[in-house]
Amino acid sequence: MKIDFTTLYDLYITQGLSSDEIGKRHGINPRVIRSWLKSYQIPTHRASMPSRDELHALYVTQGMSRRDVADYFGVNQDTISRWLTKAGITIRRIQDLDARGIQKPTREELIDLYVTQRLTTRQIATHTKAAPTSIKNWLREYGIERRPANNGLLHRGVTEPTREELIDLIHVQHRSYDEVASMFGVDKTAVPYWLDKHHIAKPTYSDTALKGKKVPDKEMLESLYIGGQSLESIGNQYGVSEGTIQRLCKKYEIDIKLSGFDGGKRYQCKDGHLVRSIYEQQVDDWLHDQGIAHSYEPRLPFDNRSKADFFANGWYIEVWGITQNKEYTERRKRKVQGYKDHNLPLIELEVHYFDKARNQLWARRLKKVLEPPVTPLQLF
Repeated sequence: MKIDFTTLYDLYITQGLSSDEIGKRHGINPRVIRSWLKSYQIPTHRASMPSRDELHALYVTQGMSRRDVADYFGVNQDTISRWLTKAGITIRRIQDLDARGIQKPTREELIDLYVTQRLTTRQIATHTKAAPTSIKNWLREYGIERRPANNGLLHRGVTEPTREELIDLIHVQHRSYDEVASMFGVDKTAVPYWLDKHHIAKPTYSDTALKGKKVPDKEMLESLYIGGQSLESIGNQYGVSEGTIQRLCKKYEIDIKLSGFDGGKRYQCKDGHLVRSIYEQQVDDWLHDQGIAHSYEPRLPFDNRSKADFFANGWYIEVWGITQNKEYTERRKRKVQGYKDHNLPLIELEVHYFDKARNQLWARRLKKVLEPPVTPLQLF
């Protein structure tokens, strides 16, 4: 049975569930969920691409599969593939596995482990979970010359940290692999090998990223959030990002409220878009009536954290609907400067353009630029 608009909107927008999660909950193929989102014209929320370090930590250092990483971020596996490619991280291929299903390192990776770090074949085998004979075969296959015995880390003056030192660095000081490796003059891939050697639990990405910072428990987070504080303000209070607080809400099963002024109230447009103000509703309906294809709240190419109000006929449209608000004014200045710095065509609609006495100045401004299409020129 097809999920109705109201239910799907609540699941996808209000609760923030992914199409995969909704599909699992209702026993429906996620592709069908995505097709319904498109037919209802519900704006899809795309997860922001994490940093390269975070992707590398999960996919390379921790050895998670693309499916595991996709589940971690709540996106599909294809999205992870695109992120890895964009971050310049080599995607593991099935044909690169040995007979036991172990990932075969690239020639550059094996040179780094064997030549640069001077790990032994047995140490590399432990690190990669491959058989020592596989390491020797790969060295021969890549044409990497074997070195004499007794020529490892100790023989080049590198002393490994003790178990106690590692515990202090990783789980007390919350140092990253890069930081620990730099302290001992080795590549960071040596650090997880040392942890395995001493049977020390590997830290999660959040453990390292938070640096031991305290975050609110479920009871405190509910008290702060339901009490009226925003995710951003709670994050600032604890010295963490808004995204960290969002993940905690998901973990604690706390429903995330719609963002924006007036309690996050939304206005439904003729084409199904749900916008944040009556001004945006008028603009969206006008674009719909004129048959102009448009998107609502597209991400900006110069700042993945920010969105425009609309994008139509190659133009970004901003409806400046708030006045006398310092935070809003500062955000507006930053966005306008970004448009100018990247030479992006922008239509700015001031709130007073919507006064009845102005005789639909906002619509005349849009019509002048968008009908018929003209060479984009910055409007001031």
